Amino acid sequence: MTQKQANLVLATVSIAWGLSYIFMKLGIDGMPPASIVALRCGIAFIVTVLIFGKKK
Repeated sequence: MTQKQANLVLATVSIAWGLSYIFMKLGIDGMPPASIVALRCGIAFIVTVLIFGKKK
């Protein structure tokens, strides 16, 4: 991985982490906590499959 790619990944993760606070605030007002946890786990599963699915 080049330095440019590493910086891009770091910036993307930082943006996603920052946006998650906004989405959690919006989600808490409109959804029960169990649904939010299930949604987050589902999204994490899909992203993991997309990233590592071809390697398996």
